[in-house]
Amino acid sequence: MRVFALLMCLMLLFTMPSGGEADNCFSRENAPYWHRDPDCAFGETGFLETAVLGRETRTIEASRAESEGQKPCPGCAAAFAPAFTGDFPDWPHAIAPWGYEKGEMIEAGGWPRGAAELPEEVLRSWGALDDALYRLYPNAGNFEEGGESSCPDDYAGLFVNACGGCTVLLVDPSAGSVARWREALQGEFWVLSARYGYNELDPLAKTVSDRIMGTDIERAVRGEPSFYHITSVSVNCIANSVEIGVSPDAFHEGVARIREALASFGYADPCMLRFVPEAYSTWT
Repeated sequence: MRVFALLMCLMLLFTMPSGGEADNCFSRENAPYWHRDPDCAFGETGFLETAVLGRETRTIEASRAESEGQKPCPGCAAAFAPAFTGDFPDWPHAIAPWGYEKGEMIEAGGWPRGAAELPEEVLRSWGALDDALYRLYPNAGNFEEGGESSCPDDYAGLFVNACGGCTVLLVDPSAGSVARWREALQGEFWVLSARYGYNELDPLAKTVSDRIMGTDIERAVRGEPSFYHITSVSVNCIANSVEIGVSPDAFHEGVARIREALASFGYADPCMLRFVPEAYSTWT
């Protein structure tokens, strides 16, 4: 019996995952999120369709993924599970109803309301939440020079999801905060957790646009070659980060220089940034 017990203990010891293995995650290089579900692709809205970066899924430690700029996926890895504020019917589709559908979007009243390849009977809208948001906070998402974003600090973004409704991203959502947003927007929506509020990301985007990209524009006017190789900058709500387009021909060089410049301005958190290979704009 003692020998049997000893053998059982040894089997358990060798079959239990180590601390590092328990913290392993699934990651795709340059994607905005790391995942617990290897098949989850939330947030990867066409970012990986390029020869500059790899598409292979890798198994690495979550801490390493975050050091490379990835956040826990709000769908399969965040502590706050995706939640719907009302009663949602059965959803017989492979894609999560709160997820972003990559297909062509149907336009309704000037706004996209769902993915065209989904059956029309399942495309739903629970009020024009995007319109309500901009009525309550008219400067929300204002990226114009000198503009101020007046949205609440816990607001991180809003996008039309796969079922034609809206998904709202909130920083550290709770039952109380979701209830307050539901009352304010007067509609039903899906909720995902986010690490950064729009009010945090917008100043960073402006810094990249005005102080870094602006420098390269001045160089172009003088007929000098680009230094940072930036082609675009915007706040990407789905990725919950500032997305910076960089020329594919000098991608890694440009990313290194941009990171160095931002660190000198006090921005050192890699998870706030997304770099995507992108061709130069016509102004160059």
